[in-house]
Amino acid sequence: MVTDGKVHDIDSDDYDRWCEYIFYRGLYRTAYARVSRSTITDTELQIGQFVIPKRGQGIVDDSKEARYMRAWKEELPDDHWFPMEYYPEVGGKRGHFYHVFNTPLYYKIPEGASL
Repeated sequence: MVTDGKVHDIDSDDYDRWCEYIFYRGLYRTAYARVSRSTITDTELQIGQFVIPKRGQGIVDDSKEARYMRAWKEELPDDHWFPMEYYPEVGGKRGHFYHVFNTPLYYKIPEGASL
């Protein structure tokens, strides 16, 4: 799908997924996280946040290098941040916590695009 379907994997560096994938096309990804419940090992939620390109503009740079530029959450508007309660060091919320990376991943928006 990623090659022939011309869609992008939300994060191809995440090698620990078994059957859940988020694919996208024509959007800018801003964040990705995996949330698990500690008492059930195979239950997890994958979530992503995206923005739509400016009207009539389309994607400015669709290269893998541009799409995989990591960012600190503080580089994005705070409405793109995932909740702090789910960080493992905070204790999670009702047994749920960010899993695999132990934090959400944030991505820079290529130059010329807007949030």
